[in-house]
Amino acid sequence: MKVENFSYNGFCVKPLPGFAEYTAEFKKYKSNDVGIAVCECSDGIERNIPTCQLVGFDLSEHPEPETPANVKAMVNTYGGHIGQPSSS
Repeated sequence: MKVENFSYNGFCVKPLPGFAEYTAEFKKYKSNDVGIAVCECSDGIERNIPTCQLVGFDLSEHPEPETPANVKAMVNTYGGHIGQPSSS
């Protein structure tokens, strides 16, 4: 797949004009979040690439990974909140 240029600040993706000089082949998701894919790139480098920057990426061809049972148990036990609640 072609990869649209982007910058990533650890929180969000900012699209940039043009395309990367390499193409990317989806291997797997980085985690249970479908927003970041681990891709094997045409230049031989494995990269973490936001799925929104992969031209032609189709979620139906790469289903969301199964949430681990331990996470499901925590969500059920704590009502959707994992960890201590934040306060200011």
